[in-house]
Parts: sequence; structure tokens; C-alpha cells
Amino acid sequence: MEIPYRIRRRPDSSSAVRQRLTDEVSGLLARMAFHQAWLQIEASAVAGPYAILVATARSEAGAHMSLA
Repeated sequence: MEIPYRIRRRPDSSSAVRQRLTDEVSGLLARMAFHQAWLQIEASAVAGPYAILVATARSEAGAHMSLA
């Protein structure tokens, strides 16, 4: 949820800064997908609520990133 703040407070709009932010978002999405898959294998009772949490966080963060 801190990525919108990083976007808004980036020092400039250079391609290097944009690339670093893109890489961070990509890494976060990959880690969330990994943990979601892991929970489906190891703790299926928790996988559903975690999927809802991830979807909600992505939706909310996505809206804020678009505004930033």
C-alpha cells in the first residue's frame, strides 16, 4: 500500500525512477502470487480469505497508483 506514496513522492519522472517503481510493483505482485499459491497448497482454509485480501489490496492500491 505504500507504492502510491512512492509514486507521488518520486524525485523526478526519469525512466530509471519509473523502471525502479515498476520493478518494485512487479516484485510485490510476484510475492503475493507465491504466497497465495503456497497457502492453497499448505493451508487451504486460509487461501480464500487471503485471496480476498489480495484482491482488495490490489484494487485499492491500483486506484491510488492511478491517481498518483
